[in-house]
Amino acid sequence: MKKGRLILLVVVGILLIGGYMFLNPRLPIINGYVSKAACSCTFLADRSMADIEAKDLSFSPIELASPSVDKEIKKRVVPVFWGWGMH
Repeated sequence: MKKGRLILLVVVGILLIGGYMFLNPRLPIINGYVSKAACSCTFLADRSMADIEAKDLSFSPIELASPSVDKEIKKRVVPVFWGWGMH
């Protein structure tokens, strides 16, 4: 029983490390794309964030981002996955 748990733990660890190594270099690309789309659609097309998320940002892994835009100071925040974001 202990050997099975150890194997499961090693497999889960490998999957987590592999997922981290795959996604971590892509976070700036995801943040940049979501920031550009959110700002352009908000300030140029005057669309709501719900509409932008439903129509333009609804595919993986982009859908994992949570963009918000402050219209008063024209600032965007896009946290992705574990809270990293671009301001």
